[in-house]
Amino acid sequence: MRTNLVLEWKKVSIDSNTRDTDLFKVPVLRNDTARVLCMQLFNDFKVNQYDFDDQGRGCRHWCASIFNILARLGVTEDVSLDFENWENKQYQKFGDMFPMPRICGTFYTA
Repeated sequence: MRTNLVLEWKKVSIDSNTRDTDLFKVPVLRNDTARVLCMQLFNDFKVNQYDFDDQGRGCRHWCASIFNILARLGVTEDVSLDFENWENKQYQKFGDMFPMPRICGTFYTA
């Protein structure tokens, strides 16, 4: 299965309603373009080679893995603990609709 990644810059604030999870923001430390970051993530780290579980779950593990890569590259700080705290807060808010522990998919090599 293939997908296209589309990035847009919008000068609007992002609101969430009570049914949405809280935003998880990650400050960027380097002045790279989205193209440079995507090229590194997809070409060098093959983050697109990821299988979700049989029910299509595992996106939070995929995100956490990307946060770890970006931290190793010096693009962001290590936000692992912040992300885990965010997940726990969302679990408290949504219960079983936000399963914990995190459901993991699998990275594979082609």
